[in-house]
Amino acid sequence: MPTLIYNPGGPDEQVFVLGDAAVTIGRAEDQAICTPHRSLSRSQARIYSIRDHETEGATMPESAMVAQRQKLR
Repeated sequence: MPTLIYNPGGPDEQVFVLGDAAVTIGRAEDQAICTPHRSLSRSQARIYSIRDHETEGATMPESAMVAQRQKLR
């Protein structure tokens, strides 16, 4: 299952498991991942998990082939 790691290696590191549904991130407490950092808006982003199930055609969001686990930047 894909994961999102907040502040890896830091004293406040948190690991969030991402399922099949979209996940929202932001400062607001109604976000699935609430991170009260002042650099984030109340509703900063929505993350979708994309997986290629080894079909004949490739999964290519924004022209980048999804072949294996990739680090988000």
